[in-house]
Formats: sequence, structure tokens, C-alpha cells
Amino acid sequence: MARRPSLDAMRKAFAEATATLEDAAPMAADGQAVADHDAARRHCEHLVAAVETCLGCLQRLRRRLG
Repeated sequence: MARRPSLDAMRKAFAEATATLEDAAPMAADGQAVADHDAARRHCEHLVAAVETCLGCLQRLRRRLG
């Protein structure tokens, strides 16, 4: 049987997700000022990577929570 994560481990996972989302917010805001398609593509890729990082953290936590 898988061991349940401690409350501290769960809080840490939520803190990591929060930090990633906080980092992603300015990326999304900067994307509003893009001047061309290439810049938009770069901003989008960076934002997708940040959101995927957050999603991965939350999916790992969900698996551990059962």
C-alpha cells in the first residue's frame, strides 16, 4: 500500500504550484504586448512550459493522495 504524503509534503506541493502560477502570470501579461507572431510563439511556449510544470506537480500530488 502506498504511503500517504504528510501534511507538510502536501503544503509544499501546493506552494510549488502557487509559485509556478505566480511566475506564469507576468509571462501571460507580457504576451499581451507582443509585436509579431514569432514573439507570440516564444511567449506562448514559455507560458505552456510553466503551466505544464504546475500541472505535473499537481498530478503527482493527486496520485499520492489517492
